[in-house]
Amino acid sequence: MSIRLKRKEIASTLLTSVMENRESEWWKEKTYRGRYTLEETERALDILYSVFDDDWLKHTLDMWTKQGGPSHALIGMLVPRGSMPLISLVELGKDLTELRDLVKYDELIKELRTPSKFKAACLESEIAAYCLRSEYSVELHPRVRGKVPDLRISTDSEVVFAEVKEMDPGEVLTRYYETADLVSQLVLHGIPRGTSVEVSTNVLPNRSECIPLAQAIHQCLHSRPRDGVASVKLGRVNALISFGKEAYPSFSLIPPTTLPQVQLKRLSRSIKHEARQIPPPDKGFVVVDAGTLHGLPDKMVREVAVKTFKKYRLPNIVMAMIVRSYRFWRPKTEAEAIGISNPYCTDVELLTRLNKILAFSRFRAHSKEKETRGVVFS
Repeated sequence: MSIRLKRKEIASTLLTSVMENRESEWWKEKTYRGRYTLEETERALDILYSVFDDDWLKHTLDMWTKQGGPSHALIGMLVPRGSMPLISLVELGKDLTELRDLVKYDELIKELRTPSKFKAACLESEIAAYCLRSEYSVELHPRVRGKVPDLRISTDSEVVFAEVKEMDPGEVLTRYYETADLVSQLVLHGIPRGTSVEVSTNVLPNRSECIPLAQAIHQCLHSRPRDGVASVKLGRVNALISFGKEAYPSFSLIPPTTLPQVQLKRLSRSIKHEARQIPPPDKGFVVVDAGTLHGLPDKMVREVAVKTFKKYRLPNIVMAMIVRSYRFWRPKTEAEAIGISNPYCTDVELLTRLNKILAFSRFRAHSKEKETRGVVFS
C-alpha cells in the first residue's frame, strides 16, 4: 500500500471523527460543566468552528494527503474528547472572540489556519487577547519602517512592539523522538512484566543502527547481568543498558548529552532573529514559546538570553519572555514563563510601566490555582 493511500485512509478517518464529534456536542455533558458555563463554552466553540469550518478541515486534510509533512496541530485537538482538548478549544475561541474586531484579524486567521504557523499564531492570539482584557490597545501586524512585528501594544503614554516565536523541536530533537519511538516498538513487546529498560548512548543511533541495538537489548534481557547494567558496542554506538523494576514493562532512551546545548543555541538564534523584526528606536520585547526546553534549569535559559543580549546588544529590546507552559498544563518545578531583562536596553524603566503584561499566564486563565504566577524574573 502506498504512503499516499495510507494518508488518504487516515485523513478520511480524521474527517469523520471530527465531524461526528462536532455533531455530538459532547461538551454539553455534565462532566465538562465545572470549568466553564455551557453558555461560555458554546459561545467560544461557535466562533472557533466558524474559523475552522468543514471546508478548512477538508482542504487541510486533502493537502496533507497530497503533500505530506506535519498535519495541522488543531486537528489533534478536535478528534479526542476530554478536559484537555476542551480547554484548548474554548480558550482559543475566547481569544478569537476578543480579537475579531481588530484590523488585520483576517491575517491572523490565515496564520492560524496554516499548519506551520498555527502554534506561534496561537500564542500571538493569547497575548493580544490578554492585553485587550488588561485595557491595553492592540494592533495586529503593524508596519514599522519596512518591518512587520506581530503586535503593537499601547496605553495612553506607552507604545511597545512584540514579536512572537514558536520554537519547534528542530532536527536533532525530532530525530531523538523518532529513534526512541522506533527502538521502543522493537523491544517493548519482549520486556517482561515488572521490568524497566533504560538505554543511554554516546551518539544518537540512525535508523539502520536501531535494529542491532534492539537485538542487543533482547540478548541482555535473556542473560540479565547481576548488577543490572550491560555495556554494548555496536560500531560507532556505545550503549549502556540498565535494568530496573516497574509495575509494567517500560522502555526509555536517554536523550544525548549534546541535546540541551543544541536547543539553547536555537533559543539564542530565535531571540536574535525575532528582535530584528522590531526596528530601533521603537521599543519592544520578544516572546518565545519554548516547550522544548522543559527540564532545563531556569538559570541555563536566563544565561543564554543574557549572552545573546551581550553579543548583539539590541538596545531597543527591553526583554525576552520564554514561555514553557500550555493552556492545560504548566511545569511544577519550573517557572511558567521566564522574563530576562536586557541590561543593554536604553529604557530600563519600561517594564515597570507595562506591569500588566508581566502578569501574563496561560495557565491561570482557567485554573483554580490562584497562586499561579505570571512572568518570573531573575
